[in-house]
Amino acid sequence: MQRIYDDFRHCQIEPWLDSEEIRHGQPWLDAIFEGGIPTCNCVLVYLTPNSIESALVKKEIDASIISKLRDNHIAFLPYVSHSELRVKLRPDIQALQTPEWNEANYHSLLPRVVAEVWRSFMERTVLAATSAEKVRRLEAELEVGRLKSQQAGPFAEGEDRDFRYIWNALDRWEPVIFQELQDKTGYKMPVRELTVVVRQRSILPFLAGPNDFEHNERSISHILREHVQPSLLMKESPVDNTSIHLARCPDLTQEFLMFGLIERRERPQRQVGERRLSTWLSFEPKLYTLVYTQKMERFKYWLAFNGLLPKEIEWSKESEWSAEQPAEPNK
Repeated sequence: MQRIYDDFRHCQIEPWLDSEEIRHGQPWLDAIFEGGIPTCNCVLVYLTPNSIESALVKKEIDASIISKLRDNHIAFLPYVSHSELRVKLRPDIQALQTPEWNEANYHSLLPRVVAEVWRSFMERTVLAATSAEKVRRLEAELEVGRLKSQQAGPFAEGEDRDFRYIWNALDRWEPVIFQELQDKTGYKMPVRELTVVVRQRSILPFLAGPNDFEHNERSISHILREHVQPSLLMKESPVDNTSIHLARCPDLTQEFLMFGLIERRERPQRQVGERRLSTWLSFEPKLYTLVYTQKMERFKYWLAFNGLLPKEIEWSKESEWSAEQPAEPNK
């Protein structure tokens, strides 16, 4: 055993041998079963005619010990000095491959033994690394689950921050001027006007309806006419041959483009017969239209999810209708 111990050290293996590792005065049973065997990657048992009858050796290769080694992925490597000793082994050890190892074949078998030791070390190292990786993945999955559970809804943190910024950026009041025009001999002359202030973000829910894919000033004008209803105020003092005109309307185009709520799309050029209209032009101008993006619908969903979706346009009357000269529009 001393010879094996020395050769193992030459092969860069760190062996634990009781005669070398147990300090003087230290309980040797505790040293073997608590400080020795559990710290190893494999246990090599060498059985001779004398050691096979030893009570201590029997205890060291007790079935429960072997089972415990297996549970801890510690390799059990039994060898006998003579093949005749195999019949004296317990049935569970007889079922294991137990090579004969003695002076006659020492050098030829030593490389195989060293390889088995290193193989055991490698398998246990890989198993430990795999187990550690599984633990890390499980911890990562638990952390992801915890973060998802803390998330306040179906919106990612960045998306929620983006929508909240847009909502706050549009939180302002803008003047809207309606003019009452009277038809006098073919010319429409303003006879009075009404100025109201409208909260810009309250217009959002009424844009991008089921049949409203394009964004333009006319759509906002139509929405304001419908919800502010200046024509009802006109009936308080009706004037013949009159119509309502929106003289000043909020323009949200640039902001909607910046926020990604609308996008430019090239409009196909019209054709006359088989020839393009641009045939009569010296250049072919590109025509664009502004269409609502999926982000607009997503933004409206965010408003509804957070209980912020306005149910009506917020506006207030800034000046009364007057038959006097129209007031100067607010700057």
